Amino acid sequence: MEKRRHGCLTAYLIFMMVVGVLGAAVYFFAGNFVAQGNPEIPPYFRPLFGVVNLLITAAAYALWKWKKWGFWLFAGIALFGATFNTYLTRSIITFLMAPIGLLIMYGILHIGKENQGWKQLD
Repeated sequence: MEKRRHGCLTAYLIFMMVVGVLGAAVYFFAGNFVAQGNPEIPPYFRPLFGVVNLLITAAAYALWKWKKWGFWLFAGIALFGATFNTYLTRSIITFLMAPIGLLIMYGILHIGKENQGWKQLD
C-alpha cells in the first residue's frame, strides 16, 4: 500500500525543515542578531543552538521518510532544549513550550483516517 500523508502533516514537516535550517543559519552566522533578541544566550552557546536546530530538521526529515524514530528524536530535542532554555532564561514558560510542541506534533501525526501519519511510520 502506498503511503500518503495528510496535508497538515505535509505543511508542518516542510515548515519545520525550513525553520530548522534558517534557525541554524542564524545561530551560526548572525550572532549579533541573536544577541539583540536573546541577550541571555552567551556567544559560546550559539553553536549548540544551531546544532539543535539542525537536529530538529533531521527529525522532521526522518518523519518525512516515515521513520518513527524521528518523532522520538524530536521529543528528546524538545526536552533538552526546554531544559537548557529554562536554565538560561530562568522562566518556566520556555520549559512549557516542549510539551506543547510535542502535543502539536503528536496531534498532527494523528490527523486523518487512511492517511494518518502515525499509523504509517516504520
